[in-house]
Amino acid sequence: MSLVQRGRLDEAIAGLRSALELAPDHARARQTLVALLVERRALAEAQAVLEEGLRLDPAQTGFASLLARLHLDRGDSGRALSVLQAHAAYASANAEYRAFTAALLQRAGRNAEAADEFRSALVINPAVGVWWMGLGMSEQALGHRDAALAAYRQARSMAGLSPDLVAFVDRRLRLLQ
Repeated sequence: MSLVQRGRLDEAIAGLRSALELAPDHARARQTLVALLVERRALAEAQAVLEEGLRLDPAQTGFASLLARLHLDRGDSGRALSVLQAHAAYASANAEYRAFTAALLQRAGRNAEAADEFRSALVINPAVGVWWMGLGMSEQALGHRDAALAAYRQARSMAGLSPDLVAFVDRRLRLLQ
């Protein structure tokens, strides 16, 4: 870590690799190595480090989320969703994980599952307007007009939506009323 702080990143990466050879289950070393590799745009190596970490400890949902994001950044939303679903049992109380899964399900056209995941995320944290909007979109895609309206209204009442998202929600509300 002192090498990282001094900007000697090549040496830090080598040291972190050595540390993981000695203690493969050291999550903080793995997390730091992945961050440095991502910063260096060594994404394939970062992915391999995350995959190894998940093989050693499948409950590392932070690793699963980051691996899914790497897949998503490469345009592979199907693989990203597979990673999230493979580790979902360890993330039942993680609202962000559930909402990320919901968004990928929605992208895949699996709106019934997406709606369930958005609802689960909202039970844990009901104050996220974009999740209410996502729920509204899935409900609307399923033809559940009243549920979609309720979700969009809830989204509209939340602080934190960007002006573009507020306009989107307003258009959906007008369309459904």
